[in-house]
Amino acid sequence: MPPAGTSTNDAEPLISVNNLTKHFPVQKGLLLRKDLGMVHAVDNVTLDVPKNASYGLVGESGCGKTTLGRLLLRVEIPTSGNVYFRGKDIFRLNASESREYRQAVQTVFQDPFSSLSPRMQIWETVIEPLLVNTNFSRKDLKQKAADLLKRVGLPPERLNSYPHLFSGGQRQRIAIARALSSSPEFLVLDEPVSALDVSIRAQIMNLLKELQSEFGLTMVTISHDLAGLRYMSDMTAVMYLGQIVERGPADQVYNNPLHPYTKVLLSSVPVAFAEDRARREEIPVSGEVPSPLNPPSGCRFNPRCPFAMPICSQETPEPKEVEPGQVVSCHLY
Repeated sequence: MPPAGTSTNDAEPLISVNNLTKHFPVQKGLLLRKDLGMVHAVDNVTLDVPKNASYGLVGESGCGKTTLGRLLLRVEIPTSGNVYFRGKDIFRLNASESREYRQAVQTVFQDPFSSLSPRMQIWETVIEPLLVNTNFSRKDLKQKAADLLKRVGLPPERLNSYPHLFSGGQRQRIAIARALSSSPEFLVLDEPVSALDVSIRAQIMNLLKELQSEFGLTMVTISHDLAGLRYMSDMTAVMYLGQIVERGPADQVYNNPLHPYTKVLLSSVPVAFAEDRARREEIPVSGEVPSPLNPPSGCRFNPRCPFAMPICSQETPEPKEVEPGQVVSCHLY
């Protein structure tokens, strides 16, 4: 078995991420290319995603959430580190195991308008993941697509329509149906509702929760919407500048945030009632997010942290389990 990260749940992990790192080289010039450095997109990330759980990944734009999702999908190859699926390193699978992994892992993208081909009818889009791995007849494929459309709340009579005839929310339902067509175990959802109208977001989130329960799915949801992620997730990991600064059961992280950055994020969420605003701890923060080309030494949040101490700029804090299941990387603990 691989060396697993600190689990936040007693369930068996389906996905184990261990010291995962992804750096992108930055170069200048066309002919005489000059190396400018490396973008530290993901740095030494370790976490476990239990089977049948919903794991939320939250942080500011550019913190490395999407890169981590792409690594889980094998779209990117890591600089170092490992991702284990059912105990096997996904970057060392043979051809047969790679085919199984492609079936077991699917994704739903952020933009429903660009994720569907305008030249394909809806039934062709929905069953596309099956074409590589199965030998169903055309009739069976259309029936499968009709069943999936019905399950995500769309009329199967529209199988032969094209994407431009559907609204944004309907297109995202089509994308969800496509992700389900290969009977996956694991879904990576990259901002699945951020491009939708507010009135539609709750419907799609409810649909995803229903599907997770019905099909026993394990999900990683990438988002900067803390309120939506709290509703969607059993567990939450907070990323800052390529690193996980806090992770744990969602209710614990939201009700009792430990890392100063987590507190900053939560203090920025709009609150409807005055009594809730009065109870909330406001954390002042200054400056801009440092460049991932040259991240700060020590704790990466230290240049902006109101609680920073001398050690924060000198030593990288080790993850500590401060509360049961709640792990934080901060010298305050």
